[in-house]
Amino acid sequence: MKEDLTILAYSIYLPIGVFVTYWVGKNLYKNGRLYLQQIFQQNEQLIDPLNKVLLTGYYLLNVGYVFVLMVQQLPIYTYEQLIEVLSSRVGIILVSLGGIHLFNLTVLYLISRKNQITNKL
Repeated sequence: MKEDLTILAYSIYLPIGVFVTYWVGKNLYKNGRLYLQQIFQQNEQLIDPLNKVLLTGYYLLNVGYVFVLMVQQLPIYTYEQLIEVLSSRVGIILVSLGGIHLFNLTVLYLISRKNQITNKL
């Protein structure tokens, strides 16, 4: 009988998924403040709390997604399968993080456009 590598896959995937989520979130939080300052120039006291709320939501959504993707339906018996499962799961997480980031930037851009139009009136 072949050795089941599913637990090994979990023990590799989970730290990678959580680390990537943490690292991206930390960088978005640090660099996002400047972007929020541009959008909310008139309401400076809103920037830091909003940045923290966005970070909290980001972590909840993405760490939850990491755990949802972790479930493996079929056992993994070869190292080739292990690499394929890990690369597809990590790839899905990276694409998802990028998509969520672009969505958030779009929403913030639309808010900034609304603020610019309101300020001109």
